Amino acid sequence: MNICHLSCLPAELRLKILSFLSHHELKMVVRVSRRWREMGEDPVLWRRLRLVVSSRTQPVIEQVLRTRRLQGVRSVKFASPVAAGQAEEMIGLVGGRESVMELDITSSKLSKVQPETLGSLVRELEVVVLTNCRLTLPQLNNIFNVLSEDKPCKLQELYIGTNDLHTLPPTLLARCVNKLSILHCDNTYLLDSQVDALFLAISQENSKLKELNILSNDLSSVSPTLISTSLISLVTVNLWGTMLTSDQVDAVFTILAKDCKVTNLNLSNNDLSNILPSSLSSCISRLTRAELCHCNLVPMQATMLLTNVATQDCKLARLDLSGNPAALQQLPQQLVGTARGRLDSLELGYC
Repeated sequence: MNICHLSCLPAELRLKILSFLSHHELKMVVRVSRRWREMGEDPVLWRRLRLVVSSRTQPVIEQVLRTRRLQGVRSVKFASPVAAGQAEEMIGLVGGRESVMELDITSSKLSKVQPETLGSLVRELEVVVLTNCRLTLPQLNNIFNVLSEDKPCKLQELYIGTNDLHTLPPTLLARCVNKLSILHCDNTYLLDSQVDALFLAISQENSKLKELNILSNDLSSVSPTLISTSLISLVTVNLWGTMLTSDQVDAVFTILAKDCKVTNLNLSNNDLSNILPSSLSSCISRLTRAELCHCNLVPMQATMLLTNVATQDCKLARLDLSGNPAALQQLPQQLVGTARGRLDSLELGYC
């Protein structure tokens, strides 16, 4: 019986076989021999790798990026904050590579980076994470102006939370939101006029947005009708601590009861005590993931929700009810156990 060694196969077939291996397994392949190292370091096999840059790697990032296996890498994450004096160089080294489409530089000090450099990231990359980066007004203006232009822009996902956006013109925010599929603008000190413009843009038929994280921004001024119509096309929504009024909460549950696309919803730190138990149970059971922490839930709401989970064939897989002691302390343990068995994750916060 003839044995066909991997190295004897055509290059296309070798790559196909090696593509089924994990990156950890590929690391073992390249140690076998020089020939196997050459096969295992083909950039095609490593392009799905997310390169995580530690503080120790930052000084040699240029050499790291030159290695053969990383020539096609698409995603780079800085695990440690980049210092202000080095940020411009780091962004240039990573963002200037044609293969890189995703950059996460969370919690780095970017205040000294040229606005045009950040504008180029928005224009050339598909995913940009600038959470808690101390962005200045000129930088923010450049980012959003580039995004709002009619010129081609690749950006699909923007994570810009924990930066102060309150000085941005509402119309500029509105022009940008419909060009994104994911927007995280949590904890950004948005003004009433900005959130009104934001939700008005999301409610339009041409909006592409599917995921919105607007945690810790005051939404109490937004029309309940506008909030409900904005939820129609969204899939993932984080409204944690957004100071929703009772009318707004009613509007949210009214639209959830209809045929909307929301599957992941975080309503934590909003008062849901006035929602009818039957309505809350029915609407939350339609979701895939729900977070209702510190929502002042009453015992009947929690009981009906867990009963629905335990007895009905619902879509819900992950549920967090932490921070509702009055509603949870007297729940029958058998009900809790049955519901927990039906879910991938159930957090109650008192166990």
